[in-house]
Amino acid sequence: MDMQLAIYAREAFGAQAGRRFVFGFTLCRTELRVWLFDRAGRIGSKSFDITTDKKLFVRIFANIAIMDRDDARHLGYDPTIRLSGDTKYIRVGNEEFVLGEKIFSRSVIAGRATTCWWARRKDGNPLEWPFVIKDSWRQATREPEGPLLLHASEMLRQYWNDPTRPHVADCLCHDVVQIDGRPDDVYNCIRRRLGPTLHDTSTSLQSSDSKEVNRIHSRIVLKTYGRPIYEFTDLRELLVAFRDALRYHDTFRTHSRIYTVDPL
Repeated sequence: MDMQLAIYAREAFGAQAGRRFVFGFTLCRTELRVWLFDRAGRIGSKSFDITTDKKLFVRIFANIAIMDRDDARHLGYDPTIRLSGDTKYIRVGNEEFVLGEKIFSRSVIAGRATTCWWARRKDGNPLEWPFVIKDSWRQATREPEGPLLLHASEMLRQYWNDPTRPHVADCLCHDVVQIDGRPDDVYNCIRRRLGPTLHDTSTSLQSSDSKEVNRIHSRIVLKTYGRPIYEFTDLRELLVAFRDALRYHDTFRTHSRIYTVDPL
């Protein structure tokens, strides 16, 4: 039953790209448990008998039923993504952007859960989508991607043969998502320090059976982007893409002194 509930939670995250967490319930005969799924994993309440603790049972579902009356964030929706009519707006730093079509989404519960959208400035041409917004949940122990890209761009600028074709993605702006004036992370902002024993507030969450990593909600706006590599039109284009990637990776490592890895 727990696995089935996790599958449903993953589907909810996949269908609602702005979802920060999802509640769930399991009822085994008369034993009820409440679950919270987020980007670090899940935590659950102790089970209780709904026939002997009727008040708690009613209170739980009454609270869930009215939870979104004042603010949908209490059900896990991202308050920094707002809907006006059929248009979605998202704030990154001090700028507000209009969200376009979702072009990529990693349908997972625990992990970076990277999501990318086409975007434009609020006052931009409605027929043009010049930016890509990347939304992800990085490990608290990792450096944010935005400052690294800006540093690499500055270090590599003198080696660019064509200024219109930089060696790295061109970052417009970046930000750590703020909820009520606090960085949006799993342990402090979502779980409110409930659940597994915390061994290090900046690094990890420790449960009885697995180690869960605290994650921070980050966004970056990119001015340059390309097609997914699997959309190559012929073998020559694929080989040239691999050649350029290796060439620029070596330049990146040599001159910016930043070593790139595939983060979890």
